[in-house]
Order: sequence, then C-alpha cells, then structure tokens
Amino acid sequence: MPQVKFPDGSVMVCGNATRDAEIKTVGEKNTTVCKTGLAIGKHKDTTTIFVNVVAWRGLAHVLANVRKGDAVAVWGRMTEPREYNGKTYQDLQADWIGVASAGSASAPPPPTYRPQDTGAFTELPESEEVLPF
Repeated sequence: MPQVKFPDGSVMVCGNATRDAEIKTVGEKNTTVCKTGLAIGKHKDTTTIFVNVVAWRGLAHVLANVRKGDAVAVWGRMTEPREYNGKTYQDLQADWIGVASAGSASAPPPPTYRPQDTGAFTELPESEEVLPF
C-alpha cells in the first residue's frame, strides 16, 4: 500500500516523481521552499492518485535532488484544502523524505534528511531474553 495515515494525523506516501523538483526562496527572510508532484497509487476506477509535496528550509534541499521518475517516500501532514478553478487541492508538507534516484548507478544517491541525534537513545547490550513485544 503506497499510502498510510497514522493516528496522530500524519501520513506516509510512496510514489514516483511526476516532474523535477523546483526550489526557490520566498519572503523577507529568504526561506527555502521546494515543490514536486508524486503519483502514489490508483483509485478504484484506475485513475492515478497524485499528491503535491512541499518541503521547507533544510529539507527543501533534499527534495531539490528529486528528478522525474525517482522513487520517493514522504512522511508529513496534509495542508488545509484550497479551491482553484473549481477543483480542491491539498499539499503534503514534508517532515521526512527518502529518495531512490532513477539516474545512473554511478551517481551518488541524494542525501536523506534525518533529524540530528540528540543522544536520547543508548545502545543496549546483547541479550538472549525474548522481548515482550
């Protein structure tokens, strides 16, 4: 299943980029934003499900590496619906992005954004005990 909705309201989708990502700076603070589109599945009537993805600041630079055809996984939240020319649109505001490039095998993979390690987790020693979950 290419789409999952979590109890906290966040969603995760996987699909192929329908166009190259577009990056730009906006506002007085020159905030970086990047946008692209993904084809993430099919409706029951076999029409394709599309989603527009938006990434801000540092994550925008990860999304900027996306090219048409790349496999992309995005975790984030859907924005409020908006009307345009009689159609309703929503964007997926990204909190995490993973990219598998469709480019040549010799090209290095684009970076994946990961929050900084805060040291909150510690390595547990090896154990033969069965875990309770």
